[in-house]
Amino acid sequence: MKNRDMTRKIPLFDGTNFGFWKKRMSYYLMSIGPEVWQYVLDEYKAPPTCMTYQYGRKDYISNAKPLNSITSGITESEFTKAMGYDSAK
Repeated sequence: MKNRDMTRKIPLFDGTNFGFWKKRMSYYLMSIGPEVWQYVLDEYKAPPTCMTYQYGRKDYISNAKPLNSITSGITESEFTKAMGYDSAK
């Protein structure tokens, strides 16, 4: 059976009704997995060196998933306001 999480559409924020989008996005991110949602709650701090060990790579990926979902769910004009952030928090 195909994974239903992959078929859900990312909620789009167009600059209006932020509260509605925020709640829908939080549900979307929670549905991806608990580690993804945790990186929205806790700020990710990138390691100072290249990530060659498994733990650092897992943290990086767990932060990248919600960050990608959030930035994919906003319009270009809203993206320009958020493009400087490296953490999903």
